[in-house]
Amino acid sequence: MALLLDQPPLTDPLRGRTVGRKFQAVVLMLLPMALVGGFSLRLFQLQIIQGERNQQLADSNRVRLVPKRPARGTITDRNGKILAGSRLSHSVSIWPIALPRDQWPQVIDRLARVLK
Repeated sequence: MALLLDQPPLTDPLRGRTVGRKFQAVVLMLLPMALVGGFSLRLFQLQIIQGERNQQLADSNRVRLVPKRPARGTITDRNGKILAGSRLSHSVSIWPIALPRDQWPQVIDRLARVLK
């Protein structure tokens, strides 16, 4: 029991770690600041430096190519009369979300001229 009394208490401030305390606070402040700074630089690069390129990529992403199935053969009866066949067809679709509503009349007029 006498050995326990000879030891200093665990909460003694002089027994704690004192070397590197200020350095630890600086590191804990610089680490989040560096992280936020890195994110800010990346945001600046994407928005300001590469903004026009990204806008062009987004605009070109509106055109969607839809693969067309290959033409199939014809089905004929025993006399050679075509019962079912393949023929070329065209379709036009408008993706309303691609343009603002005020530009729709221009698109409709342009499509009307092409489809005549």
